[in-house]
Amino acid sequence: EHIIQFVSFNMEAKEGYYTLNNGNKIPQIALGTWQSRDDDVEKAVVAAIDAGYRAIDTAPVYGNEPSIGKALKECFESGKVTREE
Repeated sequence: EHIIQFVSFNMEAKEGYYTLNNGNKIPQIALGTWQSRDDDVEKAVVAAIDAGYRAIDTAPVYGNEPSIGKALKECFESGKVTREE
C-alpha cells in the first residue's frame, strides 16, 4: 500500500517562493518523483496539482517522465492548471 502525503501550505503566499537572481520565482516546495513507479506517480502528480503544487521535481534518470508528462497533459487539457503556472 502506498500513501501519498502532502504538506498543507499556501502556494500563493509570497513566502512560498524563492526569488532567483534573474527575478524569476520558484516554489519552495515541489513534488519529488524519484523512485516513483509509473502508476503511482501519475496519480501523485494530479493530486499535487489539485493541492496547489506548481513544481514537480523530475529528471530523465528517474525513468518516469512519460507518466509525469501524461499527468501534466491531463491537468493542462482539463484546465486545472496552465503550462505557465
